[in-house]
Amino acid sequence: MSFKISVITVSYNSVDTIERTIKSVINQDDDDLEYIIIDGGSTDGTVDIIKNYQNRIAYWVSEPDGGIYDAMNKGIQVSTGEWICFINADDWYEKKALFIFRQYIMRYPEEYLLYGKVNLITDNGRNGYIGTEKPCNYKKIYLGNMYCHQGLCIKRELFDLIGLYDCTYKYLADYIWLLDAHKKGYYPFFINEELSNFTAGGYSSSDRASDEYLRILCLNREFIKRDLAMVGEIQEVNERIGVELFKESNLHFVKEIMNLFKKYYIWGAGIWGEKMNFAISQLGIENKGFIDSNQGGKEFCDKRVYFPESLCKLLKEDDTGLLIATMRYEEEIRERLQELQIADNKYICMNQIIDNVTIMIQSTR
Repeated sequence: MSFKISVITVSYNSVDTIERTIKSVINQDDDDLEYIIIDGGSTDGTVDIIKNYQNRIAYWVSEPDGGIYDAMNKGIQVSTGEWICFINADDWYEKKALFIFRQYIMRYPEEYLLYGKVNLITDNGRNGYIGTEKPCNYKKIYLGNMYCHQGLCIKRELFDLIGLYDCTYKYLADYIWLLDAHKKGYYPFFINEELSNFTAGGYSSSDRASDEYLRILCLNREFIKRDLAMVGEIQEVNERIGVELFKESNLHFVKEIMNLFKKYYIWGAGIWGEKMNFAISQLGIENKGFIDSNQGGKEFCDKRVYFPESLCKLLKEDDTGLLIATMRYEEEIRERLQELQIADNKYICMNQIIDNVTIMIQSTR
């Protein structure tokens, strides 16, 4: 079976690293390799390095583009291989990466996606793997560890079926593309080999990707819940949305909901209570204290912790409400509030906030 593998590198001002990347591709033991470099108009000497190897490069261009995913799309469109791989200008392949990909393609011709291990490279050297090590780990995939594209080999037909990368996503277009592949029933075949190396601190490592990740989770929440149901982790979806939602950069999504009251008591003197304490302080809302059955009479985050039995007295003021800072025990807390005769309109639950934000994001899709 004869087939060509196209390897695409996108670069921009990568003079310190791109030569290592190029050498890791052109030194692969592969006779049917097409190497493509899409440079975004570098001005630091990157282009000079590319020119030094242009006799080993099938196609290269240096011109302004619309970002990393626009450049990746350009590479796909000029490529001619039946299979497509990506290796960025800060990253590099292991010596036999393409040989291993080719062996598995021939062994499993019905597959559309192959995925191998990607070493995470930090200032201290190799530090485990980035992304998920095994595609069957749905929890890792959907809750922050989607396959790293440096470890993927993708059949060209799949881009025809799903489309190119959506450039409206500036940081996580590869994440949403792989979610779309999952929706259509295409999951990677896992290769238990170290195939490439990813340098920490790349484009999508930025905190600015948090807003996109939150939107992706909300827009795909029902599908993700369906897949996570296979491993009994449905509640994890809302918890992961909560992690992103209550970051400082995303608090604008919850401002209107949280402004229902001027002051709050927070039920839960734990990690979520701490997150909600930070969130309301950033929104200019006063935290009057915490409620916790196990820690009443103590102090948490420099605030008094009360027992639930105190709520009837604490919530007498119209501008004061209760924020339930837990998801897994929400039903039990609701039942306790009914026993204490606390009206439904005096408290807000985190699941309720997340549901409202999800609906809002979905309506503005």
